[in-house]
Amino acid sequence: MKISVSGMLFLILPLCLIGQIEHSLFINKIGSYGGQTILETPNGNLIIGALGDHPENEGDYAIWVFQIDSSTAEIINEFYFGEIGIYEELGSIQHTNDGGFVVSGRQGVYYPFLIKLNSMLEFQWEFTVPDLNEPPTSDGFSSIQLSNGNFLFLGNGQNDPVTRVYIVSNEGDLVVQDSINFHVNQAISDTDSSIVFVGQEALTFYDNQVLAVKTTNNLDVIWEFTYGDGIGADEGRSIIGTDDNGYLIAIAEDKQLPDHGIISKFVKIDSNRIVQNEVELFLGSPSYFHKGINNKYSVSASFEYWDYYSDPYYTSVIYLLNQEGEVECTTSHGFGLSPYNSTIVSSSTDILIPGSNGVNGIPIYRYDEECDLIVSSRNPPQRPNYSLFPNPVQEYLIIESDEPILKIVLFSSSGHKIIEQMVLGRNAEQLNMSNQESGLYFGLIHHQESVSTFKVLKL
Repeated sequence: MKISVSGMLFLILPLCLIGQIEHSLFINKIGSYGGQTILETPNGNLIIGALGDHPENEGDYAIWVFQIDSSTAEIINEFYFGEIGIYEELGSIQHTNDGGFVVSGRQGVYYPFLIKLNSMLEFQWEFTVPDLNEPPTSDGFSSIQLSNGNFLFLGNGQNDPVTRVYIVSNEGDLVVQDSINFHVNQAISDTDSSIVFVGQEALTFYDNQVLAVKTTNNLDVIWEFTYGDGIGADEGRSIIGTDDNGYLIAIAEDKQLPDHGIISKFVKIDSNRIVQNEVELFLGSPSYFHKGINNKYSVSASFEYWDYYSDPYYTSVIYLLNQEGEVECTTSHGFGLSPYNSTIVSSSTDILIPGSNGVNGIPIYRYDEECDLIVSSRNPPQRPNYSLFPNPVQEYLIIESDEPILKIVLFSSSGHKIIEQMVLGRNAEQLNMSNQESGLYFGLIHHQESVSTFKVLKL
């Protein structure tokens, strides 16, 4: 349902339970893995990037790349990278002109890298940032292949407004080293062989404005576009060209609220950089756009919830947008141990996103054009069953589960924690919602080894 308020478009998520999330495919791999990025190959296979157990040392992690059959999830080829005792983090995986792949990320805290693989996921070369005496270049999360075959590779300091730009040859040699005076989150190669960067420009220590810049392959500026009121830590997360020579920009907008004040926002601009449409959505930080189903654009946004006594939990919200930047459908991907920056891929008929279930293997979720999950019969053990009633609720919400409940946490639609109620092993509990305002609320049900989620409408 869409509601227009003061010229802005707000999306209300459909009211449905989002508890146990079944999956569409499952990569049967022993060990703990978190799927983070996904690509579709020309022959229909899938490339999955993940952070997982290091095969040579228990307790360490490595970056993994899997090529799998898109129907059976059978592993065709695999590659891992990681030094023992050093933390690795995956940035992105991109197709290359020769049918291979380029993997970007960081090693440790300060060392971005670029790795070239062939079509069989065999190692070809590695490029690491040479200027280690500069301030820390921590991200290394965006790379593209330019029209001349070279690779553009980005590195940012965590609190550094300057983005370092490295152009690397298709043999892995440094060609150009430069910088851009704002924090870039993504670069894309445009249809006219130019480059479009999107990110944020620091105005004060706490405040940003979203900035998109188009340049030549030599980094000469063609145009700039700014967006936002300059209040709060707004970020331009990703950008994609539309068929009318305009662009869609995904923004993480800071609403200046205590605790989890970041929401997803999509802005459509035309070829003259004039804003055509603005859509404010659910809380969370959006990832990269992907064009697929009927020339529509899919994107996921992740919201991070930190429990003081445990690891963080995440939910991913998936959106499908048309060429005008209007949201046609959306679905919640559910809470779990999913990676914060999950990316998605759209085929001509489906939307796919990798995830993690906190145990062996990697689940992959496939959604259709209506954002409905396409379920496979090949499912691992599911999370506990639960029920809640009445929903909608006026006073007391009753929650029952077939496994003992440790605690229940309730959030407002803006992400604020409203109730945290210890249950300590009972299979049923009631929440007093009589004093809460009318609206949509999100909840977590903590069990011994899992977390289930729910939505409830307060009348």
